[in-house]
Amino acid sequence: MKKFIAALMAAVMFAVGQAMPVGKGNDIQPVRAEDRVEMTKGAGQVLPDGDYMIKSSLNYGIYITTDEKVYTEEDKHTPVHTSNLDLSWGKHSFRLTYLNNGYYSITQTGSDMCFDVPTSSNGVEDGKPVEFYMKGSTPSTNQQWSIEPTELGYRIRSRYCSKCMQIIKVWDAMGGRSDIGLYPQDDRKDQAFTFIPYTPEGNEYDKPVNVDDYYIRSAKNGLWVDAANFPPFTEGTNIDAYTLNDDSFKIAFQLGGYYNICEKSSYDEEYQNRLMLGIDLGKYKNDFYQTENDRSSEYAEGARNVQLYKIQDRAGEIETEAQKWLPIKNSDGTYTFVNQANGYALTVEDSYNISARIRDGSDSQKWYLRKVGRIPGDANEDGDVNINDVLMIQQFIAQWKVYINEDNADVNGDGNVNINDVLLIQQFIAQWDVILK
Repeated sequence: MKKFIAALMAAVMFAVGQAMPVGKGNDIQPVRAEDRVEMTKGAGQVLPDGDYMIKSSLNYGIYITTDEKVYTEEDKHTPVHTSNLDLSWGKHSFRLTYLNNGYYSITQTGSDMCFDVPTSSNGVEDGKPVEFYMKGSTPSTNQQWSIEPTELGYRIRSRYCSKCMQIIKVWDAMGGRSDIGLYPQDDRKDQAFTFIPYTPEGNEYDKPVNVDDYYIRSAKNGLWVDAANFPPFTEGTNIDAYTLNDDSFKIAFQLGGYYNICEKSSYDEEYQNRLMLGIDLGKYKNDFYQTENDRSSEYAEGARNVQLYKIQDRAGEIETEAQKWLPIKNSDGTYTFVNQANGYALTVEDSYNISARIRDGSDSQKWYLRKVGRIPGDANEDGDVNINDVLMIQQFIAQWKVYINEDNADVNGDGNVNINDVLLIQQFIAQWDVILK
């Protein structure tokens, strides 16, 4: 009996270990709620390594920054604070590096100066400012941070003292400058931040998606991004998930690395009637609930509506940020669409609703792209999917000198043409219940 109990406990411990979140490449594993605040191991890898702008959830126009470049040891103790966006030399860009222990180091892009908790004989009192300091070969616990998803954004917590980064003097933040200090967790909006993937201004190379017309399909439920009702659409039209009914979108690259996703029936060359997929930021985009005299808050829920908008939002502000998306390709051939205004990802909520939510790496935030006019499985481009396509793909795999449309032949969406695609097409021809991507 004792041996049986020991074996059973070992199996349970193995299963628990298998369920722990692990980050890999551009993929993110969903973080369990019970892992988000356990500071003995941090929150795990909730965002891929990379360069990000860190924006305050208090106001979508306020970013974490520094006044100057802090590239050398002489720049240590430079304070971390907030300011309005200035892309003149990328001073708002910070590199997240996962340390494989539940925590990140956060450095200014292009330097070894990282976020650091200053220490003294008094310990870390409330309001202690966060500073830049030279990163060690192995970052000390003063330089390790847990990034924890919440409904308002991400909480950034110090491993050293378990206190959270917080905007100080939030009532002054309208003026564009406020220091960052450390306080106990209190779930207020001044402790919430969003991470916007950073792409250098003017970067036109290594585009993740070619400019073209696409259908967009959910990896979670197989339904397609669809504008509600029928064209002609108007501004404010809801975006839903629905069966494929020829509602396509032109995905067009913009300077700065982000893309517009334009509903195709509204597309024109002169930008007169274009309707873009965008987030409804509503009254929350410039709200300051916390003031000097009132620290209580009512918060917006985590989800944001996704609708069709003209090139700017309803208030005519924030230029086009709420209508710009970064398509990040995942290792399984899907894409995650991250919004430039708040770093939220395009998300299918249930059978039909689509929103934008904090990025979590789940299948609900993964999407397949199919070019308009593409016929999955039609490797020989004769307009049909049949045994001839199977034979052609087999010859291609065997390295015969044959031409196939590799995009059509890759029916499982993994970016490769191999025997797995052949098997799927054979099942499709035999009328099995399979989907060619």
